Amino acid sequence: MGKVKLTDEQLGDYHTVVAALVSVGMKPEKASLYADAYGEYRMAQENIRRLGPIVADPRTGSAASNPYLNVRDKAFQRLEKMHRSRAINVSFLWE
Repeated sequence: MGKVKLTDEQLGDYHTVVAALVSVGMKPEKASLYADAYGEYRMAQENIRRLGPIVADPRTGSAASNPYLNVRDKAFQRLEKMHRSRAINVSFLWE
């Protein structure tokens, strides 16, 4: 198996990520779960980059933690748990 290299656009596509994970030896059902968590992580991280960690509460207008911080952290925990349980190199997703 050669080194997998995906563009930013490809990394944002669920089906491309699943196919890349399967190509490095991950079972399709596990690749699907990993790609779901990876997509959630990327979406949340993009929201945090765009809006920042502190946002205005939609009801009160006061400062509040961006709710996507929690989404990002939970997705990352799932990714870490899945990564620890297999010996498959998924570093190409994070380069």
